[in-house]
Amino acid sequence: MNDYKYAQYILKKYENQPLESFSFSWYNNEHQSYASNTYLMKGSKINNIMFESDWIGYESIHGVQEGVQVLVLLKKSLKKLAELRGKPVVLYFSATEQKHFLNQTRISVQDVKDINEILYKIPESTQEIDFVINSSGGDFKCAFDIVELLQARFKKVTCIVPDFALSAASAICLMNNEIILSANAKIGPIDPLIESYLTKEYISVYTLWQSTEWAMKNYTKHLESHQNYNMDEITKLRKGCSQSIQNIKKIVSLYILIYMFNIKNVTIGKLWLDKWYMPLYMTFNSKGRKAKQVTNFFINWGRDYGHDSFIPHSALYNMGLNIAQVSNEILETMQEISFLSHKYLLKSDSIKIHMNSEGLDMGMSTPSMKRDDSD
Repeated sequence: MNDYKYAQYILKKYENQPLESFSFSWYNNEHQSYASNTYLMKGSKINNIMFESDWIGYESIHGVQEGVQVLVLLKKSLKKLAELRGKPVVLYFSATEQKHFLNQTRISVQDVKDINEILYKIPESTQEIDFVINSSGGDFKCAFDIVELLQARFKKVTCIVPDFALSAASAICLMNNEIILSANAKIGPIDPLIESYLTKEYISVYTLWQSTEWAMKNYTKHLESHQNYNMDEITKLRKGCSQSIQNIKKIVSLYILIYMFNIKNVTIGKLWLDKWYMPLYMTFNSKGRKAKQVTNFFINWGRDYGHDSFIPHSALYNMGLNIAQVSNEILETMQEISFLSHKYLLKSDSIKIHMNSEGLDMGMSTPSMKRDDSD
């Protein structure tokens, strides 16, 4: 029984039966990779989540032109979401499969350029936009640049997370006006990372800070056995880690205050440039305190539970973030976009998708054959 017939069999067998969850999985022989989507469907039925493009995707899984077919379906799904929401949609979807190196899929300067090009094609009269994002994170400065591009063009930006937005991608969601989450969407902490010049791996700044704390406490004890134990370097590193954390806290809390909590009478420039005004505002203004609390929560979560951990949806709702509730049809379309994007990136050589609901796509770049260690 092939994939398509098996899917039809499952659909018929469980039609109209209530479900706790439904796992939708596939295996790719060419790239030796496995992926799955789990739909949280408590109280729902299997026919609520099965849509035609899933079966088309399964039916064409062995086709030579599948990448092209999936891309056509993806564009249709984006248009469908735009019609349901009544506003243009921009998609930024980064590959997560093991066939790509992590640093090739990170939020980068090229993403800023490609997203800017896509936004340029959207009519100037547009007031609101949906930004669908799937990313494991990347350069925080580039994340801020993306937020600035979006906020400079539109009065309201809603970040839609069908799958996950982690690290700097989480920050993008927090620093815009509204968030829409699927039932299985994952949001992560925003504690900063630093790249090791020796291993080229990314290390939590909190981990480094804790290491320097241990080193300073044990400096005298281990001085004789560690000839390269340089106290000045340790002090500089500790200061740099602390400064990095404080900078992220200051910037993210500022953007949350202005855009997520919609403060009208204060500008970013006023708060950022006046070294006395911002601390006072974040202390004595209720929304200022709230923005600061949200930022601290997202940073401290990484310190306490690890940078790769996920924050429960209940915690996100309890913080008072603008998380919108949408119809089942919109949620299904979000999952469709996620499925088709993953499928396209699995079957093609692209590492990212930049696209708007009008069909313009940019930045579907092919990864290099050797590892790119640039940030």
